[in-house]
Amino acid sequence: MSRILWRPRFRDGAFSLGVGLMILSLLLLPKQSISAAGDGVQLCLNVILPSLFPFFVLSTLCVDSGIIRALGTLMQPLMAPLFRVGGCCAGAFLLGIIGGYPVGARTAISLYESGQCSRDEAERLLSFCNNSGPAFILGVVGAGIFSSSKAGLWLYGAHVAASILVGIVFRFYGKGTVTSGNAVLPSTHNRSLTVIFIEAVKNAFSSTLNICAFVIFFTVVIRLLFLTGVITHLAMLLSTLLGNLGLEITDTMPTRFYCNCSKERVEKAVISVGKKEIQDMIDEGKDIEVKCHFCNTAYKYTVDELKDILKRCKR
Repeated sequence: MSRILWRPRFRDGAFSLGVGLMILSLLLLPKQSISAAGDGVQLCLNVILPSLFPFFVLSTLCVDSGIIRALGTLMQPLMAPLFRVGGCCAGAFLLGIIGGYPVGARTAISLYESGQCSRDEAERLLSFCNNSGPAFILGVVGAGIFSSSKAGLWLYGAHVAASILVGIVFRFYGKGTVTSGNAVLPSTHNRSLTVIFIEAVKNAFSSTLNICAFVIFFTVVIRLLFLTGVITHLAMLLSTLLGNLGLEITDTMPTRFYCNCSKERVEKAVISVGKKEIQDMIDEGKDIEVKCHFCNTAYKYTVDELKDILKRCKR
């Protein structure tokens, strides 16, 4: 069966049929397609572009300006025995745990393409440098979901520790020698910082737009699959196949960009900062603005509202 599915003629025919059905769906459901594309654009503008673009620029600057090479010299004694990668790879790991997905992975690819690490080192590096950033874990998960900055810190610490353990395990993957942290790149010679900065901005913007393009496209595809009933029928088929395992699908709903944040939920994040900080805000006599880390929606709190929050604050 698998041989039939992967025959070029069958594969090409199935692909052509799928493309044809997608075009037909776009023609029959134009309003829904435009709405789905709008949701994808909103997701890109509110979340992806502001969260990824600055870190992509920083990643490229670090690689092209030689900062990571300097860091590699210092980190070589640690990275080589611990993860079996060159010291330059420390930059990808640090940017990964600071910037979040997919900054670490992009930095690792940049290091490989620029010759600062080998293919085997890049593959090992990808296993532990692509991590969730502190903005999401501390802000959304810690303060937003658990209403505790301490819980966010514990979760972030566990996340980083897990990445380090994965890196240690994958040090046994692949072969090849460890690249020296003193590797010199001819591509960075005779280029001014102005040129490096301009190229970093251009490359970062191009990479961000590529991600946004995929997000918008698959937002439309998934919405059409729901509207045409494909997802529902697949769910029913899956429920039938896995029914003996106790799986029961009770409901389905179309995916869309949606954040369930509210002023009351964000208020929990304000409470988590503690009485002293809230009192300092009140003493300043100015309204404050708090933004949701997920959808970038801004919520304003007046001084009177801060006083009410302070009364409910336990610590």
